[in-house]
Amino acid sequence: MKKFNLVLATLAIITIGSAFAEVNLEQYGFYHTQVNRLNSVTAFEQAIASDALIFVKIGASWCKPCRQLEPIVHQLAIEYPQILFIEVNLDTFRSLASRYGVRSIPTVLLFKQGALVSKTTGFKAKHFWINTIKNTFDL
Repeated sequence: MKKFNLVLATLAIITIGSAFAEVNLEQYGFYHTQVNRLNSVTAFEQAIASDALIFVKIGASWCKPCRQLEPIVHQLAIEYPQILFIEVNLDTFRSLASRYGVRSIPTVLLFKQGALVSKTTGFKAKHFWINTIKNTFDL
């Protein structure tokens, strides 16, 4: 696999009440231009709390459609460096799947400015995701 230069996650400014807090997503192990495997619920919550555009794929290693979607998501992560791509393992983070009403996998959640703006279930071709990203994130 080719090694790609990582673009460091920029500081995101989030509003907490009337105060501002800087969140460096890199400290939670999140980088742009790659698919980031979730390692904690806290990291997920910090990412969602940021102003970042976020593409979350919820799946499992035993799920064939999830494995088929994986190379597409990796390509999208390279093509859309302004979006943070996160992969959530259903078997490890069932609480997150439950929080967002995930009933089947793969499920993709798109977040914009901390809000869930799109939820799609099942395998979809790359052109579907390109159109969804462009329309949802105004790119």
